[in-house]
Amino acid sequence: MDKFKIKRTLLLWLTFIFALVSCVDPFSINYNLDTRIIIVEGVLSDEISDQYIRLKESKIISSNKVSSIFPLKNCLVEIIVDGIEKVNFFENINDPGSYLGPKGFKAELNKSYQLVFKTSDGIVYKSKLEKLEKGAEIKNVYQQLKVIGKTGDKNYSGFHEIYLDTVDPAGVKNYYLWDYNLYEAQEVCLTCEAGARYYTKPLPGVCIKDLPFGFRNTIYDYECYQNCWEILHPTNINIMTDEFSDGKTITARKIGEIPIYHLNSGSLIEIKQQSINASIYKYYKILTEQSQNSGGLADTPPVSLIGNIESSDNSTVAGYFRVTDETKYYHWVDRSDILKTDLKPIFILGRPTNFEPGGEDITRPPLVPCINSYTRTNIRPKGWGGI
Repeated sequence: MDKFKIKRTLLLWLTFIFALVSCVDPFSINYNLDTRIIIVEGVLSDEISDQYIRLKESKIISSNKVSSIFPLKNCLVEIIVDGIEKVNFFENINDPGSYLGPKGFKAELNKSYQLVFKTSDGIVYKSKLEKLEKGAEIKNVYQQLKVIGKTGDKNYSGFHEIYLDTVDPAGVKNYYLWDYNLYEAQEVCLTCEAGARYYTKPLPGVCIKDLPFGFRNTIYDYECYQNCWEILHPTNINIMTDEFSDGKTITARKIGEIPIYHLNSGSLIEIKQQSINASIYKYYKILTEQSQNSGGLADTPPVSLIGNIESSDNSTVAGYFRVTDETKYYHWVDRSDILKTDLKPIFILGRPTNFEPGGEDITRPPLVPCINSYTRTNIRPKGWGGI
C-alpha cells in the first residue's frame, strides 16, 4: 500500500474520532488499509466526573481489504502521575473499549501525567508527559433560533445556535478547545428490526426474529422502564488561540447547532471549555485544515499527523491524550420559540417511534432498562429542566 493511501486513511480516521468513539456497530469505509491503526481519545481534567480513555482499532473484515473500527477491549490502562504513582483505569462493561478512572481522581496543577496502556496481544502504548494548563471561566451562554428556507418549502428546517462569552486572561498565551454533552429525553431504550421482537431472557435481553414472514420489514421500538437521557456529542473539533484576543472578552463563540429533536420539551447542553497546550492546538489545527482540504484527487496529500502516543511495535496511533483545565456551564435549551413557527421535529431516532402493540399477552411488550454508557444515562443530569 503506498504512503499516500496510508496518510489519507489515517486522516479519515482522525476526522471521525469524536463521532466514532461510542459506536457499537462497525463503521465501514471503502479505503484500502494494510496496516493496523489504534485510535485513542483520552481526556484527564480537573473535573472529577470526566476521566475517561476510549480506545478503538481498525480491522480488515473482508477480502477486498475494507476496514472497520471496533472497540479495543481487554486492555490494561493506567495513568502515571509524576512518573511514580500508577492510577488504574477499568473497562466499562456496558461500553466496551471505554476505560474509566477511579472516583475522586482528577488532574492537578504542577503535576505531570502519562497515559500507558497494554493491549491483549502485548503491545505497549505510551503518551508523552502532559501537564495541566490553567484556563478561563465561561462568562455567559445564550441561544438563537436559526430558520432555513421558507414556510412550506421542502427544505424548511431550523435549529438552535449556541454561543458563549469568556474573558481571556491577559499576558498569557491561551489555547481553547470546546466540547459538549447534549442531553435529550429518551423514551426508547431498544429497537428490534427485521421482524424481531424484544425478550428479556436470556439476560441482558435480546431481539429474536419470531414474527411471520409478512412482518420482516417491521421495526419495533421498546420503551425504557425508567427515566433515560440520550447523550449526544459534537462531531467537529472546535479550537481557538487568543492571538488576537489576549486579555479581552471573547464574545459570541459558536459552540454548536442543536437540532429540534422534540417540540414538547427542551434539552440540556453541558458545555466544556478546556485549556490545551500549544502542541495539542497545533495537532488539531492541522487535522481540521487537512480534513477540509483532502477531498479531491487534485489536493496536496496531507502530511503525517503524529500525536503524543507511541507504541512498542511502531504501529500507527491516531488521537491524543490531553490533560486540561475544564470549565463547565449548563444551559437549558428552551424550545418554546419553535411553537411560533411551522418547524417539525426530526426525532432522536430520525423518525417517529413505533412501539410494539399490546395484545392478550399482558407481558408484552416488555420494558427495557436504560443502561449507562457514553451515549446514555439514567441519572438525572445536573441542570435538567433549567433548574
